[in-house]
Amino acid sequence: MEAPQRNRIGAELRLLEILHNNQGADVEKIAQRKAEYFADKGLWMDALQQAYSVPNPSAELSQRIEDIPNEMCK
Repeated sequence: MEAPQRNRIGAELRLLEILHNNQGADVEKIAQRKAEYFADKGLWMDALQQAYSVPNPSAELSQRIEDIPNEMCK
């Protein structure tokens, strides 16, 4: 990945985190949104990394973790 694209993604993720923090989102919700961001861009390993970054995931996030590999193969 080229540096400009990597920098843009980093900036977008920082903005996403700031916006969700301002809305009172917890760490898991922010990780879910980041995972969705990566998945939307086809960056599946980054999506999985974000999803797995939550120590005790909820049932919703656990299901998302199971779904990501299936989405990768589509």
